[in-house]
Amino acid sequence: MEKKKLIVATDFSPVAESAINHASLTASFLSAEVHLVHIIEDESERDEAESRLEQEKKIVLGVDHHIPVFTHALVGNIYDTIPTFANEIHANFIFMGTHGMSGMQFITGSKALKVVKESRVPFIITQDKIGNKEGFKNIVVPITLDVQTKQKLHYAVKISRYFRSTLHLVAAGETDEDFSRKVTLNMKFAINYLREEKVSFTTQHSKNIGNKFLQDILDVVKEKDGDLITIMNMSDTGILNLFGSHFEQDLITNESKIPVMLINPFDGTMVTTAYSA
Repeated sequence: MEKKKLIVATDFSPVAESAINHASLTASFLSAEVHLVHIIEDESERDEAESRLEQEKKIVLGVDHHIPVFTHALVGNIYDTIPTFANEIHANFIFMGTHGMSGMQFITGSKALKVVKESRVPFIITQDKIGNKEGFKNIVVPITLDVQTKQKLHYAVKISRYFRSTLHLVAAGETDEDFSRKVTLNMKFAINYLREEKVSFTTQHSKNIGNKFLQDILDVVKEKDGDLITIMNMSDTGILNLFGSHFEQDLITNESKIPVMLINPFDGTMVTTAYSA
C-alpha cells in the first residue's frame, strides 16, 4: 500500500517550524512521509534553500526518526506551485503556517485562502503553536448552509479514525426560514453520517451568525479542548458573506492558535479516491 504523503510549505520562519511540527506529529500517527517544500524565484537561490531544508529535516526526525522526509526547492510561486506539486505526488494533506507578516514567502490569513483556492488537497493551516502530542483528538466542525457539508465531514471522519477523535458539531444560528431549513438539514445529515461511520460526536446549536457565530465556534474549541477546526473555503462564493466577509480568515488566525483544516469546495458531493485521506 502506497504511503500517505504530507506536504509542508516552509518559509524557514518560526511559524513554518510549527507547521512542520504539526505535520510530523500527524505523519507519525498516519505512518506517512513528509515533503518539505520551499518556493524559490530562480536557480540562484537553490543551494541556500536546499541547505536550509536539510536543517528543517531535523525537526521532523526529532518528532519521529522513522518518518521518511523529502525536501524540494521548487521554482515558481506559492499560489500555483504548491497545489500543482500536491496533485503530482497525490498528497493527502498540505500543512502551511500563517502569521501577520508580509513579503513573498510570508503567508497571512488572506494569502492562505488564495493558495487553498487552487488546490483539491485539503490544507491544514497552523499558527506558531506546537501540536498536541496525541494529535487531533477533538475536532470542531461548524455546520452551516453550504452544500459541501459531506466533503468537510469526509475529511474530518478520516482524520478522526487515525486519532480516535471526537467531532464537535456546531450549528449556525437560525435567522430566516430558508437559512434555518438548510442548516437544520445539514445538521441532520451530519448526525446520520457520523452515526453510520461510528464516529464519536457531540452537537451544539448557536443562536448567532457573523462574528458572534465565530466566537461561539471558538468558545466550543476552548470548552472541548479542540485541536482542529474543519471548514470549507467559501471566501469567493459569497455564501459565507452571511457570516461576515472575513469569516474564514478570522477563523484561521484565531486567538487560540488552533489549526484549521481548510477544504476548497469542488463539483460533486464526495471526494475522489485519488484524494482520499
